[in-house]
Amino acid sequence: MYLQQAEDLMSLKENEEKMVELCLLIIQCVEDSFHYEVAKSTDPMKYTIRMATQMLQHDVGSLVREGLDVEKLYCMAQTRFGLTVVAEVLHKLLVKKSIKHSQQTRKLLETAGRLCDECCSRQPKLFLIKHLCRCFGVETYQKICKTTDATIVRWMSVPELQKNEIVECSDRFIVCGDQYKELREKLTQAALGQNMDIFSEAIQAVQLPDYQKRTLVLLAVMREITMSYLYPENKRRVTPYAKAQLQQFFYQHPLFSNQTDLLAALCRNDVWRRNPKLTVQEGMDLGHQSTVCLLNHFFIILLEIPEERTLVEPLNRLVQQPGDMQNSFLPTMPQDDVDEIKEALLAARKGGDENSVFYRCPNGHPYVIGNFGQPATFGRCKDCGLEIGGQSYQLRAGNIVDQRLDQTATGHVLGQAEGRQPDASPERGLSPTECAIVRLFTHMAMYLGASINQQAIQSLIKPDLDADNVLPFLWAHIEKDLLTIQRAVGRSVDDVYIIIHSICRDMMRKHRGGQMNQDICVLANKAARKKWEEEFSKTYLSPLLQEMTRDLKTMNKKLANDQRLGSDPLLCLLFEINVPSERSSPSSLHNVAAVWRYRSQITMDHLLHTVKVQAPTHKVLLMFLQEEKQLRAIRLVPSIMKLQQLLIQRFQRKLDREEALTLTIEDMIKEYENEGRLDEMRSLVNDFILAWQCVRDKLLTYTFPNLEGITKIPKEFCQKPITDAHPVSVLLPTFRDNGLCAYGLLYYLLKKQNNFLQEYCKMKRLKYTELPKVQLRDVTPAHLISYHPDMDILPMVMANCHYTFQVGKGTKIDYNFGDLERQLMDRFLFSKSVIEMPVYEFEMMTYRSETTNAVVFRDLRQKIKQEPLTPVVANQILEETRAYPDLCETLDKLEITISFLKSVKGDPNMCLEKFMTQTLKMENPFPSQKARSSCQCKHAQSLWITLAMEKTRRQASHKQDAFEGVVTELREELNAAQRDMITSLCEEISLDRLDLLLQILFECIMLTITVPKGTDDDNVDMAKLPLRDTLLGYISAPQYDIDLNYPKWTDDLIERIQKKGAGFTPILNNQAVDAWMFLYALFTVKQSERRY
Repeated sequence: MYLQQAEDLMSLKENEEKMVELCLLIIQCVEDSFHYEVAKSTDPMKYTIRMATQMLQHDVGSLVREGLDVEKLYCMAQTRFGLTVVAEVLHKLLVKKSIKHSQQTRKLLETAGRLCDECCSRQPKLFLIKHLCRCFGVETYQKICKTTDATIVRWMSVPELQKNEIVECSDRFIVCGDQYKELREKLTQAALGQNMDIFSEAIQAVQLPDYQKRTLVLLAVMREITMSYLYPENKRRVTPYAKAQLQQFFYQHPLFSNQTDLLAALCRNDVWRRNPKLTVQEGMDLGHQSTVCLLNHFFIILLEIPEERTLVEPLNRLVQQPGDMQNSFLPTMPQDDVDEIKEALLAARKGGDENSVFYRCPNGHPYVIGNFGQPATFGRCKDCGLEIGGQSYQLRAGNIVDQRLDQTATGHVLGQAEGRQPDASPERGLSPTECAIVRLFTHMAMYLGASINQQAIQSLIKPDLDADNVLPFLWAHIEKDLLTIQRAVGRSVDDVYIIIHSICRDMMRKHRGGQMNQDICVLANKAARKKWEEEFSKTYLSPLLQEMTRDLKTMNKKLANDQRLGSDPLLCLLFEINVPSERSSPSSLHNVAAVWRYRSQITMDHLLHTVKVQAPTHKVLLMFLQEEKQLRAIRLVPSIMKLQQLLIQRFQRKLDREEALTLTIEDMIKEYENEGRLDEMRSLVNDFILAWQCVRDKLLTYTFPNLEGITKIPKEFCQKPITDAHPVSVLLPTFRDNGLCAYGLLYYLLKKQNNFLQEYCKMKRLKYTELPKVQLRDVTPAHLISYHPDMDILPMVMANCHYTFQVGKGTKIDYNFGDLERQLMDRFLFSKSVIEMPVYEFEMMTYRSETTNAVVFRDLRQKIKQEPLTPVVANQILEETRAYPDLCETLDKLEITISFLKSVKGDPNMCLEKFMTQTLKMENPFPSQKARSSCQCKHAQSLWITLAMEKTRRQASHKQDAFEGVVTELREELNAAQRDMITSLCEEISLDRLDLLLQILFECIMLTITVPKGTDDDNVDMAKLPLRDTLLGYISAPQYDIDLNYPKWTDDLIERIQKKGAGFTPILNNQAVDAWMFLYALFTVKQSERRY
């Protein structure tokens, strides 16, 4: 009805074009609804292909029939959507080769081919080609046309677009303006006519400073002479004689007195003799040409800008004097922010000149104490709430002086390009797009510098590279940078080249005299780097990015009309500057070129750029979009925690580190197949891998606490994606080695939420301390900033994207940034919780051979001297901990406390219960009043032995595994003779003495025998030693720091354990567990006999 009323209002012929524009508005709205529907799918690519195939299978007659109704508009929207999917599939299938042919892709391409063949209009086919080129570059279309798949070539063929294959890339030097274009044309005329006066007069007519004029001439020579080497010699327009004349002209002209060698080299195509990849050659593809032209433009600009200490000086030195940059902090490289944290802490204090000293809380968070760093009062860490400071100039247990130095590395530290993500991310004050562009210029400068002085550039790259790999390494980074910028601005790679050429142009146009200080010129420190990045972005990047859409439209139109390429029909099609001769009739809408216009799809990167340009005052929205690449991974935290819990349950104390290094993730997943949990485990692992991919570039320099201070994930892990081929150890959280990947990833994501909420509160003037809090173990998706970028954010964006139709002006798209920001805060930020995440709350993997109780207590004794509880106190504690659940819970809490105490040097006389409640924030650690009042940190080992032995007794009484965690190698069974010997011994001694023997044997097992081979100085295999000798050694040197004064009869009792005899095999330590179990069985029998 609405469409019919609009037709009635616009029935006059002069209104037909306006009616077409209204129809286009409707088509675009419907098309966006399809993208919205796809975004909600759990498998977007598979669903998109199926949906596009169905849409392209409609009756062709309904698309091309005359007349206008809603059904036809809907059909045209389906066709547009389907063909955009076809373009993406063709690119991935035939160019990137990231997907393989399948029944689904074949059906899609066959359906698209049938539509293009049977459709009476050629507009759908042209729309497909246009979308292919605008999204993925002209070279993509040319590669597809050369494919061996004849069916695809046939239905995509447009004769007038392919009659003259494009051999040369577009002349993007044209961004330098009409004066460049005039010089280029006059150069060609002079060379062809061999009359240099024409060229001389053109140079004279350019009203620019000499260095700018010389730059334009060099670019023209590069374009017209050097690029002619793309053709065989017999097809080059400029003859060798004309080149010689041209060189003679440059030698004689005063403008080029200092650049004659470069001009001559450009004419001979040997500027880059040491680097063939920069030398123009026959058969060079368009993408390679485009990069070569860009590098030469950049090189010429740096060469011609006069004076030193200009804003481009750091880049210039990387090219021409890389030896000066050996200790430089290169642009966009990640850094350690420890100095900035300290400066912020000092700035937040009143009277910052009081000789402050930095400390770290037990969780590794920094804080500062004035008054020469003498701790006089207690406080709470603002990050984790643990007690900090001290009293009477004595530092609180667990707190340490911060001695960590800034670990920011100089040089290039990004690693291999294939390990980098293609998504742009912010760095310091640079936005994601700005960071990607500055990084490209850095890599281009290094590449040019390596082509001149490879050794100097090689020494800048960390980790070290072989000399032969330096240039390929940097070229790969340049290609990755171009892709990253493309995704960040939401434009084609051809548009990205125009943007970077335009920045090169502005470097020349905006040149001012040298004013930069020496530190900035060589990027001598982090502050100098940050200052340079800010100035470079403010001067060259921000102004251009704000006007990017308008400027690209202008430049693309100039390129398409550039007569040098003979108004190439493909470029005219791509940039839609052709004017259709036929009348734009709404009844023949399928033939109207305007309806088949290309338009950019809405993406997160495109939205970020739009917000930064159009709505920078919406600070929460802008901050969210800048952090979005990392925030999106927070929704995966529950999966990561569940994965770690399942793996820890499966492998805890059952796997050695060496085994964890050889067992791959793929093999681990297969183990779950027999349990019917293959899909669940695959899903959890995929979520971990996805989260890692989202944030691994940030983890490169991220520091986080462990029990001994702070640590970082090794660079070699952060520089690569995690795959199924990695060892399972990267999924098992530990405080060192591979396990740092699992622990560091989870810690980073949780901390990212807390930090983001803190910044959000500052912007909205809310109190961060009043936000709801949740313990790590209780975290659920409801507590998290949890969203899916395609299923949650993009639909929200589209709901706030408004199409307006103005007669004579066409369709206009506006965003309601205010509503979008409010909805984002309401849905994803409102009532989200601050996660309390002390280090001890994180579940950690315990490996079998390295973290036995014996090793743990050995480390504890090295930090805090240990003493035994008196028998009276120990028995009273057991009396007050009679309930088995209380016993197990107390042991669990005590083990966490011991793992903490063994890593920090504490006060031996400090009340253990106070340490657990105040430092570790544990609630009701002991049900026993006696334990609360009598146990100090020096009693931790003895208390554990007391409780663990009681638990073992009860488990043994109920036929349970009484020594869980003790390796099977120490569980060998006694033989009959050995059992008879022990039985005879027990019959001869009292119950009390047997009880003490059980206690000594239990302590010896837990504190001595279970020490793994290779973890002590003697490298002794305890399992093979006689148990009798080990027990005698233990009572003579028990694992405490005071003498236990065992009764004299103890030695005699142990010596009665038979060591040798006819037909008798001595009991070894590997039988200790079975010996204890057999002794305890005899004890219980003897105990019951005494009762009766």
